[in-house]
Amino acid sequence: MDYKITKKWLIVGITLMFFASTSSGISKKTTDTSVLPSLIKVTSVMSENSNLSQHSWQQINEDGFGDKHNVGTRAMTVFAGYLCVGVTNFNLSSNKVNGCELWCYNGTDWIQSVGNRSSATIGPGFGNKNNAECSILIEFKGMLYAGTANSHNGCELWRTNNPLKGPWEKVVDKGFGYSSNLGIWSAEIFMGFLYIGTINFPKGCQVWRTSNGTDFEAVVGGRSHTPCGFGESMNIYAWYMKEYNGKLLVGTQNIFGGEIWRSQDGVTWECLVGSRGSYPRSFQIAVIYNYGIRTLTVFKGCLYAGTAALPAFTVTLNVRGIHDKPHEVKIFNSPEIGLQIWRSNASEDQKWQCIVGGFKEKNSSGNGFGDNHNIYAWTMKVFNDSLYVGTYNVKRENISLSLKDLIKYIMKGNIVYTIGSDLVMKEGDGCQVWKTNDGDHWIQIIGNETNGLGNGFGDVNNNGVRSMSVYQIKNTNALIIGTINAVTGCEIWKYDEGSLQNATSDNSTQP
Repeated sequence: MDYKITKKWLIVGITLMFFASTSSGISKKTTDTSVLPSLIKVTSVMSENSNLSQHSWQQINEDGFGDKHNVGTRAMTVFAGYLCVGVTNFNLSSNKVNGCELWCYNGTDWIQSVGNRSSATIGPGFGNKNNAECSILIEFKGMLYAGTANSHNGCELWRTNNPLKGPWEKVVDKGFGYSSNLGIWSAEIFMGFLYIGTINFPKGCQVWRTSNGTDFEAVVGGRSHTPCGFGESMNIYAWYMKEYNGKLLVGTQNIFGGEIWRSQDGVTWECLVGSRGSYPRSFQIAVIYNYGIRTLTVFKGCLYAGTAALPAFTVTLNVRGIHDKPHEVKIFNSPEIGLQIWRSNASEDQKWQCIVGGFKEKNSSGNGFGDNHNIYAWTMKVFNDSLYVGTYNVKRENISLSLKDLIKYIMKGNIVYTIGSDLVMKEGDGCQVWKTNDGDHWIQIIGNETNGLGNGFGDVNNNGVRSMSVYQIKNTNALIIGTINAVTGCEIWKYDEGSLQNATSDNSTQP
């Protein structure tokens, strides 16, 4: 199998493994908060700060907004006084895409803006059910922009100045003219432009920008001077964007290790972390299992990068042994590598420090905060002078193949594809939430190491913290967290702490 074919199936397999794992973990809803063994030293939250008790947390929506097929909160932002949430709607039983939804919260009630309720101003998926996900929400020049993921026709971008009354206007159609742009995955405002990052298979991600919201030019891929994927087709996702120290940064997903690229003018790019950067892909040599820079944020003057690791799985081959007895032979066993968090300071350009996890660096936390099932630092948010991190948590999956199946799929050249699409069903222990006041010392506030709500807010089917935002309710700021839950539907939780003056503003939440 040549390199190009190998790359193709690796990308397809890992991408499908990701989608399979985020929509799995089928089990009964539980409030089991039994304590798991701890691999790192954590402080008992209840003993340190009684304000972090379970009574500070409150679920503010009905599971899935009354529809269990609303499996995840993909995007979240504040616009015109409303908390706006983009929701993925997918029927796992029939594998049917129903079209994404968008909901708005006024501190008391939820109002549907996109969907099939009477209050909606446009139908599910913005009138196109193939728009499976509302993947980004961001305010730009007085308008709310919503990006979609659409594997059939290419991504779309919509906008409105009033999500409750509409109308919604489509400003990007069919993947900016490239149907391989399957989704809008990141967005940021930089130097008066709105920047949009895509997922593009198989050519590599693209980045587009606009100054007026209607006319777009490519700055990565398309007709720009920088090829798709920043010159590397394995950079499939422009996974996250962030402005820092007067420059725009983009973190990518790459099966051989995530990369970080930077631009001072938004047009020309330099590699910070990657094959052409000062640091190798995923910050460390030969660690391909950290396959992406999942989130970027700024906290107390420093840039923080959270990684994503591949879900762990074991593949065994069923064969006949002596006397025709069945026997299993292990043919592949991927390591369990939890998330890592890295930090950089503008005063020491291109110098990174691993503050959670790592293999050579010394710090108080192991990979995944000591739990290798925490494979993504899926979201980060600064709230009341602390940095909060929400995880995505999945267990190792055991996959069993017959010799007939193995030969069949090797001959077709798609064994990785098969493992990803048909056989991987991931279960997790439930998401966790961690916080730090200084970037070095971490406290678990949601999880089994606390005396309050356990992993997954007491429900292991909440296997990921999909989005975070800060929203003012009755003159008090609240941290808002949205989950992914493939069983009963997504949940949204609020946490009240501190005063309005200590909150930080952020006009977007990226998936």
